[in-house]
Amino acid sequence: MAPGFSPTNRNNVVTGRFEPVPAPLSSKMRSFRLTREGDVAFIAAAAEIGLPPGVLARHIIEEWLESQKKAPVASGGG
Repeated sequence: MAPGFSPTNRNNVVTGRFEPVPAPLSSKMRSFRLTREGDVAFIAAAAEIGLPPGVLARHIIEEWLESQKKAPVASGGG
């Protein structure tokens, strides 16, 4: 499958996207749904960038968790 694909399901709902740009994996892989079409798109995107789907999923989750961390709040010491 060519880079930049955006598969859709019967209702023309985007089930996955792969953007071949240098960026964190989580920004390359967006809105994959737990559907057959989403699974196929995710596996194809993982193959496109040369990672097993499980490894790609782990990296995406790790990047998402990292992005959710908030900067430490400085305590008002006195």
